[in-house]
Amino acid sequence: MNITYLINTLSEGKGIPNRVAALAVRLDELGESVSIVTFDRGNRELPDTVGVHEPRLIGSQKLPFRFVSSGKKLFFAVASHSISREFKKTAPQVVCVDYTPLDIFANSLKNKFGYKVLYTYHGTADPAMYEGAERQKRTDARLAIHREAAKADLVMAVSEYTKKELAHAGIDSVVMPNGVDLNFFKPDKTLPNLHKKNPVLVYVGRYTEHKGVLNMLRAFVKLRKTMPEAMLYMFARHESKPYVAKIRSFIRESGIDGSVCMFRDIYGEILPYIYNLGDIFVSGALDETFGMTFVEAAACGTPCVAFASKSIPEVVQHEHTGLLSEPGDIDGLAGNMARILGDKQLRAAFSKNSVAFAKRYDWGKIAEDLRQTLTRFI
Repeated sequence: MNITYLINTLSEGKGIPNRVAALAVRLDELGESVSIVTFDRGNRELPDTVGVHEPRLIGSQKLPFRFVSSGKKLFFAVASHSISREFKKTAPQVVCVDYTPLDIFANSLKNKFGYKVLYTYHGTADPAMYEGAERQKRTDARLAIHREAAKADLVMAVSEYTKKELAHAGIDSVVMPNGVDLNFFKPDKTLPNLHKKNPVLVYVGRYTEHKGVLNMLRAFVKLRKTMPEAMLYMFARHESKPYVAKIRSFIRESGIDGSVCMFRDIYGEILPYIYNLGDIFVSGALDETFGMTFVEAAACGTPCVAFASKSIPEVVQHEHTGLLSEPGDIDGLAGNMARILGDKQLRAAFSKNSVAFAKRYDWGKIAEDLRQTLTRFI
């Protein structure tokens, strides 16, 4: 079958582009005809058999993504014409789309080309985690996404939690989770000549309100009362400047600046080594719609400590691959950190269980499930 992905960027280090690239490669290996229409290929390396098409404005000039996202009628018409030219080349039977505003183009062009739309819903940050204009912005965005998802021919949710959210909005969906490359994320990727003398906690994600970094730091402050030698390394995208300022102030005012290293986000070859650096992977998030970093940590054999909030219990098995506390229970979060760090045998058991658990998220398995679903769908 001819499958076309429509996505804004293939840039490495971002969850949805990573998912699209991984599935495109696996579906190609399964013998399907796969192409990607994107406005930014970045430095992504893909097999020659996976066609990558970048919409053009005039001649060889790429269509700026602002034409797609501006909302102006003229820009929309130009973008629609450019995307149509690429669809003529790929002749899709299915167009796969993951996010707004490209969902609008996928839906608006399907009658013209006769394809079906597969919408993968990754969820949106809970607006309640934000205040003022930002809360309203996120509320409007969620409603817009639900509106377009409802127009798709098939909707996939990445977790049981997002499936329930869609059902509440009156949208039927099937669960198709994100995956992990088990040849890339694995326990044996350790940095040579790195001698750890202290217990190490690792966080990978984003510095933004709904990721709950301040919750994690509050728990870490409590942990240090019984384990003052513990170190926390944070690698995250600076998504919210005001929240980053709050994090820096908290670290300084709490006197933990010598025990916390706050880095920007990382991706590529170094990432599995970072997960393996930690004795545990920690998060203070109260709002996760899937939890990709928990799965990546599990594949590396790193036990997780987090809140049992929203989708997190789906990717962290309490008392098996890690420990979960009640949402917002800072004392419980700190106690779980201390329990795993202080029990080598428990940590080893959780590590072994984590590697086995991560196998259910292997991209090869998920691609085969997707292929079978699409075969029935078409």
